[in-house]
Amino acid sequence: MSSIKILNVAINNIARKDLLANLKNGGIVFTPNVDHLVKLQKDPEFYDVYKVADYITCDSQVLMYISNFLGKPIQEKISGSDLFPAFYEYYKNDESVKIFLLGAAEGVADRAKDNINQKVGREMIVGAYSPPFGFEKDEKECDRIIKMIDDSGATVLAIGVGAPKQEKWIYKYRDRFAYVKVFLAIGATIDFEAGNRQRSPRWMSRLGIEWLHRLLSEPGRLWKRYLVDSVPFFWLIFQQKLNLYRYQRRIGQLLEEAGLLTRGQVQKILSTKQKFPQKRFGEIVVKEGWLTAQTVEFFADLLTESFNNRNWPMSRYLQRSGLLNQQQLQALTQEAKTNKIPIGEIAVCNGLIKPQTLDVILEYTTPRPERRIGNILQDAGLLSRTQVERVLEIKQKSPDLRFGEIVVQQNWLKAETVEFFATLLDFETTKNHLSISQCLKESGLLSDEQINILIQEYKQNQVPLGELAVRNKWLKGETLEIMLEHISPDPEPI
Repeated sequence: MSSIKILNVAINNIARKDLLANLKNGGIVFTPNVDHLVKLQKDPEFYDVYKVADYITCDSQVLMYISNFLGKPIQEKISGSDLFPAFYEYYKNDESVKIFLLGAAEGVADRAKDNINQKVGREMIVGAYSPPFGFEKDEKECDRIIKMIDDSGATVLAIGVGAPKQEKWIYKYRDRFAYVKVFLAIGATIDFEAGNRQRSPRWMSRLGIEWLHRLLSEPGRLWKRYLVDSVPFFWLIFQQKLNLYRYQRRIGQLLEEAGLLTRGQVQKILSTKQKFPQKRFGEIVVKEGWLTAQTVEFFADLLTESFNNRNWPMSRYLQRSGLLNQQQLQALTQEAKTNKIPIGEIAVCNGLIKPQTLDVILEYTTPRPERRIGNILQDAGLLSRTQVERVLEIKQKSPDLRFGEIVVQQNWLKAETVEFFATLLDFETTKNHLSISQCLKESGLLSDEQINILIQEYKQNQVPLGELAVRNKWLKGETLEIMLEHISPDPEPI
């Protein structure tokens, strides 16, 4: 399943019918809009919560426009208020699907329950509850809600208490339920189903001005969200368009992502900071004896991009981080020379650093143009992480050599293949339209004979060329996904 990255969120490029079918096997669904993306820039906990979602779908026509602006169109808007009625219609004859509604004001969830059960012709909504304000902070109330849902026998929880509260609640309690396998964060949908509030007219939704309808309906509550908080969002989108955007992690997030602190340790430090706000995060880490001051300072410098474009060898970054001593670095350097394997990869293989630590260092120290072409070739399954790191090490010693030039010299890929995937990055701005057969030919991944065979198979079976190439094992699935993600194919595959 391919994804479209908008700022720091990867939105799944999935059709609603496919999502509905997939949910038979369970899953957590979040539906981000502009407000979510704004909150995700400022709320590290919310950002972490998003990582547990199995499906992240586009809730906003505005985000659809933005995906087109970024050159990576999302195929379909799947908002929570559209997904939920589609879900209960899709599964109305499946007696194993039982839904519990959690949210809205007192009595509203019960009205929604009655309305939906009448529509589907069975008791599909097996329970409904409108929790009191602040329920998420009351552990006893949350325990009572979980018992209520379990007692109902519900296999699906549809929760609509607003973002980020609903997503955080799912994250915290998702493993406590006896039968629930599907979690839907659906915002105001329970109100819509109860007839308590009206959705915007369809023409406003299609134009992407549903927010205006909501603003006019609730100006006192929503004016700041739409007229103040959302303004910086569009500047960040321009930064992403120019490849200048980077999510500003906090030091705790970075150290956790690098595998150097656990979630429990980060939470303990944040609790300490609440009591002693004058203490710095790194100061507490060092005092607890979890990391050295040198290591904390190194990763703090990564956040400020102090090492950007320095082209240092990996050994020097590892030395500056304080994660390895001089003796270990000398041994790694010798092993790297002998076996022609990147130092970072050897350090991971020898258990000296964690893979996620290496990934974070590479993310913040690799010059951006090289990182982009390296990433796309790795995502396409054409280069391994070891190969990408090896190319970057060679570039540090010979900065005049281009990334693709080194790849070709190493005989890992043909020049035409590297050139093709490099041009895909430019398609984000030029929006080229190509057929899949053109992609396969220009990339040099298939011969003319193979392409002709695929064309004949397509004429007989009407199966897309890319899918046929994957079935015949002439192309990796991830290679096809990258092609489709970066181009807008013509309607005809030939």
